[in-house]
Amino acid sequence: MPAHYHDDGAEAHYVLSGDFINAGETLGPGAFVTHPTGVVHGPHESRSGCSILTLQTAYVDPANPDFHIAE
Repeated sequence: MPAHYHDDGAEAHYVLSGDFINAGETLGPGAFVTHPTGVVHGPHESRSGCSILTLQTAYVDPANPDFHIAE
């Protein structure tokens, strides 16, 4: 997932399993990372796959997601 930001709320990720790479930093199971509203974060990737729980503080409308690619 490319580097991006959200205007409507903060976002947090909790790594359940595997390796979650956030902006080049590899995080393993039990890691927790937060991204304040309006702050560019990512890119997100994984070498071997991962399961993460993502929490957002704002309602996410599937028809109009609050997802903005960073320039």
